[in-house]
Amino acid sequence: MDCNHHIQPMGCLYSKSENTNDITILFNELWNSSLSEAKHIIFVSDDGTAINAFVQGVIKDHDEIRIEHVKCVSHLLRHMKTILADNDLESKYDLVRMLFYYARRSPTEQLANYFLSIIKDVCEDVYKYIIDKCMSCFIYKYDTPHYSIDTNNVSESVMNMLKSITFDFKTARKAGIFGCLYRFIYISLEAMYKRREYVPCVNDKNLKSFGNYNYFCEYIVSEMVRIGYSYEVVKNRYSIIHYDEGTKKYVIYDDEWKCDFEVDFETRKCSCLAFQQNQYPCIHGVAALHMTNQYHLVMSYVNRQYSAFEIRKKITKVDIEKVMHMADNISCDSELNNELEMVIEDLKVLKFEKKSLRKRRASHGEVLAKRICRKSVKASIKEKNVGLRGNNRDGDGLMNIPLKD
Repeated sequence: MDCNHHIQPMGCLYSKSENTNDITILFNELWNSSLSEAKHIIFVSDDGTAINAFVQGVIKDHDEIRIEHVKCVSHLLRHMKTILADNDLESKYDLVRMLFYYARRSPTEQLANYFLSIIKDVCEDVYKYIIDKCMSCFIYKYDTPHYSIDTNNVSESVMNMLKSITFDFKTARKAGIFGCLYRFIYISLEAMYKRREYVPCVNDKNLKSFGNYNYFCEYIVSEMVRIGYSYEVVKNRYSIIHYDEGTKKYVIYDDEWKCDFEVDFETRKCSCLAFQQNQYPCIHGVAALHMTNQYHLVMSYVNRQYSAFEIRKKITKVDIEKVMHMADNISCDSELNNELEMVIEDLKVLKFEKKSLRKRRASHGEVLAKRICRKSVKASIKEKNVGLRGNNRDGDGLMNIPLKD
């Protein structure tokens, strides 16, 4: 994912199942192409056995670079919901989800442990699960920018993309092995072409002819507007405790967290860790600029990686004529027989059997969630039959939690 929050495909592997060997093959191909130049690699995935074994192998074989493995927060929350259901605590899910959010966003281990202690009081099994499986997504453990990417929604988006209808009214996942790969390549190239054309061609030489906002990509402009708007809505939460104009250091009190945060614009850091993690001003930085009438400088503290010029460089240039040629081949696919040879440039692939691909296998959390849903429906019907149907939602929230000084 680039800094404009668009997907940039690096490679794909067609596999019968998710297994360590096939994942390793894909990684080795990426490593030999350009990934070996990276100084830091972050894997974001679910808690699958194959991917876990693969990452451990990579960490062992490539100790020359820093490698991290972050578990997908969406999958973790899904499993927490299952654990709560097993303990008849479904009504506490919203509270646990909120506490888990504040725990993993806590800038210090001490503050994170405080929120975890409340989760332990709610459900000890969830607490044990977090300690065992979820600590990799806690922000205070990061020492390099993660850009707030803590889910594998990127890969899920690609899966949804493969379900999209193509020219012959067949989805990529129902077009057989060859057809699936062919369509994936086509969809990827088409997306890359459109995204490259969408990003304006701006560099430092012609920057003067553009406004400051046009120099940056759409994502970061909308994100800074969102943060500025959020501050205006709840600005009474923030106050300046100390301000050093010479060093550009601020101490901002945040009433939501009930503590002070130090903002240093020279080093572009904040003790909340969001400034350095995202590489653009956090809510405390925005508050400091607002309260000192310097908000017009906010974009000057955004990292250059968010510039349209840098993002455009990272998008591979695609020949649109080749993309359209692939589209023509896809449109003729409905006339193919089971043993027809299809040719892409110099490559010949023999398609023997044309079977519809199965849907992806549901994760452990999804399977249990469906079981819980069925149990809930049965329980609801039973309550209705005996006249006991009612609303039992819990209204607990963060404002009701007594934060320690």
